[in-house]
Amino acid sequence: MTERQSCRFMSKLRDSAEAAFDGLNLQGATIAVGGFGLGGVPETLLHALSRNDRARDLTVISLTAGTDELGVGQLIRAGKVRRLIAAYVVRTYM
Repeated sequence: MTERQSCRFMSKLRDSAEAAFDGLNLQGATIAVGGFGLGGVPETLLHALSRNDRARDLTVISLTAGTDELGVGQLIRAGKVRRLIAAYVVRTYM
């Protein structure tokens, strides 16, 4: 079996949101966040990312920036975001 074939069966399930980031280089990473407004946003993953020491200088692409406590806003508040690309931003991060 080749390496490419064995990857096809690799599980994407992790024991926790924090474990989802294991082995990833998060410094300067670009992430895309789904959802509309605050609905459908991967809140648990964003919360874990906001507490991850390796996540910094992120470029975040999202429809909205969330609020101070929810959505992408928690990454902004934690100082993890270098650049935000969004269609709708409410200025509440001061």
